[in-house]
Amino acid sequence: MESKGIDRKKGTIMRYLKPYWYIIVFSLCMAEVSAYCNALAPVFTQQVIDRVIVNQKYDQLNFLLLSLVRFPLGIYVEIMIWSG
Repeated sequence: MESKGIDRKKGTIMRYLKPYWYIIVFSLCMAEVSAYCNALAPVFTQQVIDRVIVNQKYDQLNFLLLSLVRFPLGIYVEIMIWSG
């Protein structure tokens, strides 16, 4: 008997969320992109330490720092173009 009540509540919630499905999907995709960007930060740090500091090749520092800024900025610009 309780499962009918749960199914009824689930149907009510889904009915209210259905018009906003694209916002929910977009939010989940942005959460995935954010997690991916946060996972890349240690990789950039590793590259700076291994390539620049240990080997004392400071000419590569500009490229790595530019990559660190360019990647999230590129994603932001692409999202703005896609959404608007």
